[in-house]
Amino acid sequence: MTRQEQPPTAPGLPSPPVAVKAEAALPDDPAIIRIATIAGRSTEARKKLQKLLAAEAKDDEIADWLALALFSDPVWLDKFILTLPEDRRVALARLTIFKLGALSPDAAWELIRHSPYARQAALADVEIEHRKGLEILGYCGGSPLVADTLLDPSLGFSEKDIARQLRFPRGEENARRILEEWKSGRWKGEPPEFVRRAWFVLQHTDKDGLREMEKTFPPGFSNDLDQFKTLHEQQELVDKAPAGAPPQVEDLAKLKPAEFTEYLRNSWNSSTSIPLTTLTQLPPELRKIGIERYLQYNMEFRPEAARQCVDQLESLDLTSQEKQSLLKDAAGLVWGSEGDIRSALDWAGRIPDADERAKFEEKLLTELAQEDPEEALDYVATLPAGALREKIARIATTFQP
Repeated sequence: MTRQEQPPTAPGLPSPPVAVKAEAALPDDPAIIRIATIAGRSTEARKKLQKLLAAEAKDDEIADWLALALFSDPVWLDKFILTLPEDRRVALARLTIFKLGALSPDAAWELIRHSPYARQAALADVEIEHRKGLEILGYCGGSPLVADTLLDPSLGFSEKDIARQLRFPRGEENARRILEEWKSGRWKGEPPEFVRRAWFVLQHTDKDGLREMEKTFPPGFSNDLDQFKTLHEQQELVDKAPAGAPPQVEDLAKLKPAEFTEYLRNSWNSSTSIPLTTLTQLPPELRKIGIERYLQYNMEFRPEAARQCVDQLESLDLTSQEKQSLLKDAAGLVWGSEGDIRSALDWAGRIPDADERAKFEEKLLTELAQEDPEEALDYVATLPAGALREKIARIATTFQP
């Protein structure tokens, strides 16, 4: 009998046991264990988690190892989470989702797809890493699994959740999945804004494929598709303006509010701002959007924009409310980004409405008293005696080292 052959089994008797080769032990090296866990061997990571729990480790350390263990076995979360006190579960699960997303956006969405508890935690209004609800998956928007997961009716995501997370679709897979869902009749009447954006994605990345896909749409979709094409042509007119030249008012005026908002974000992200003089010539709805967001977008990329804005306010035909909005944004941003409290207070002092001016000045001085008590005490010494001076001095004294 050769070594590979087995002796025959007599009728009615159990088969002889088959030897199972035990896994070779890994060195007690965190780096090696991490690599093995990602490769699919989670035994050591699970043991590590038990030791951390026994040692009453902090959530941050537990979430690091739990994310690794879930990389290849997402459903294990629903078993592991039951070993924790109930008041600790949601926060730890959300932190784990965040850390798993940093390892692999696809793995984070696989966790959401397969683990009921992960879905529950992802939707919870508990702030982790400055994120509430599904924003915990904000860094995972490039995964091709986003739309497929959110649009799966068996997973129970609300239309509000879907619209929020798909508002800027990324990647051909997500865009195509959104358009297929629209074609199936999920959204009656005017489609959600993200449907048009999904169409734009394919228009830029797979135009031929989009044309073929459009042929499969029922006739009732033709008006919406024609509108998408018209909006795209209008957007191209704006985008094709000569480098460095501001877009023409007549081209911008053709955009819908949502289109205009998106154009503002894209242009300022590339440090190509629209002049305030152009914004003041737009139709009322677009003008309001542009002025409200002018510094909110612009300041992030070009801090000097606040000073340029304030310097030209008096030369522009602005309403008191528009001036107030721009001055508050300019003051708040120059103080927040550069710590220039003197400029911030100077601009706050130009706010037309007296009540709004007083409230905003007090807000800035309160923040100054908390962050730089000595500077605050020096400044309030120049103010006339009164309640504001006493209040800021008291706060500054409290925050002195």
